[in-house]
Order: sequence, then C-alpha cells, then structure tokens
Amino acid sequence: MKNLFITTFLLLITFISKAQEQFSGNWEPVNRELTIYSKNINILLGDVIIWSYATKLDWINDSSKNPEKIFDKSAYKLRDDIYEQVTYVDNAVLKSVVYNTKNNWKVFKEYKLSKNKQKLVANYSGDWAGKVVYQRKK
Repeated sequence: MKNLFITTFLLLITFISKAQEQFSGNWEPVNRELTIYSKNINILLGDVIIWSYATKLDWINDSSKNPEKIFDKSAYKLRDDIYEQVTYVDNAVLKSVVYNTKNNWKVFKEYKLSKNKQKLVANYSGDWAGKVVYQRKK
C-alpha cells in the first residue's frame, strides 16, 4: 500500500510538472506599444519563476521602428526591482501578482496559452487593466 501511494504521488508530480512546462520559455510582446518587456518563464520542480526584461537589442529595434519616440535606455534591462509572484498554475492557466512596495502599485495577471502553444495571452487587472499578447521567441 505504501509503495502504491508513493508511486501515485510521483506520477502526479511528474504529470503536473510536464503539463506546466508548456509555459516555459522566452516570450516577447507582439505589440511593443503596450509593453517593452519580454518574459522569461522558468519552471523547475514545480516552482515557477517569471523574469521581465528588455535587451539592448530590443532598444535598438524599438528606436529604429519608432524614430519619433524618445526611449529611456535604462528601462531596457532585467527588472529585478519588481517581483512577479505566481499564485496559481495548471496546464492551461498561470496566475500571478506584481506588487511594488515603493508606490503601492499592484497588478494581477492571468496568462493563457493559445491552442498552438506559440502565443501567451496575459490579462491584467488592478492598477493597470488590459491585455498583452506574447509570442514564443524562436
């Protein structure tokens, strides 16, 4: 009986971690007017970590596509000052919250994968409401 319980538990853990792996990867926004930040989602042993970043190459691309817009180079870096905490994850939905203690800014996010697993739709609510679509980087 003990072996059956352990086997069932390990099988469940393996299934859950495999189901969540479809969120893993680098995601870039389809519309840079909504956000300059790309996402990197890492899942290791059921722990989900989401990093927001924008690279120097992103800055070069965005400034060349929109020469009339003034860009702040300092914004194009890994955002290590704002932490995105994952509150729920399953094989179809990933929910998180971002809270900035410096200005009490709080946003709830719900990520959903498209059917082909190449687009990630993020619905934002809270201090900013909207929808951002990310595509998987190749």
